[in-house]
Amino acid sequence: MSPSRKPDPMAGYQTYELSQLLGKLSAAQRGAVARIVEHHYIANRPLRELFTGENPICSEITYYRRGTVDPHTGQAKRVGWSHQPDFVAALEMARRLALQTRVNEEAHAVQEAVRRARLAAAPIMTGLVRIAAQAEADRDKIAASKEVLGIALKNTEFGDRPTDGDLADDWWKAVEDDREDR
Repeated sequence: MSPSRKPDPMAGYQTYELSQLLGKLSAAQRGAVARIVEHHYIANRPLRELFTGENPICSEITYYRRGTVDPHTGQAKRVGWSHQPDFVAALEMARRLALQTRVNEEAHAVQEAVRRARLAAAPIMTGLVRIAAQAEADRDKIAASKEVLGIALKNTEFGDRPTDGDLADDWWKAVEDDREDR
């Protein structure tokens, strides 16, 4: 791809319906929809910044103008982009699709991180058990064992449920009793 051709920022969420709505707009309005979505809705930056600077989308008047109403037909004339139904519909659809795509990508990233954590859990547990077994002082063995048991309990089907009064408490009591008996 040549450096003068940038990828379409809407390519990740463009649908047929959005293409139909964008087809009703001018080239400047189509570009503005893409920039508004990226700048304002995705990057969470003020819309006002798009009206100033090096490459503004349009003037604020062009965007916000209320226009006039023809007394005979009741139709608004010379209204700004933010009052044109086709522009508003295209912007709303692009915003919704872009945010939905972003949520889907983030959910996928979380799922991938959980999958990687599950794959890494067994070697980590093996390493912690080896550390606990090789510790020279009883205190170090107990600390490492508590860590191993705590991680194992959090990775069970019971989740992060409190362990008061259950098997874990009994196990810790047995470890402490065993230590006192020595």
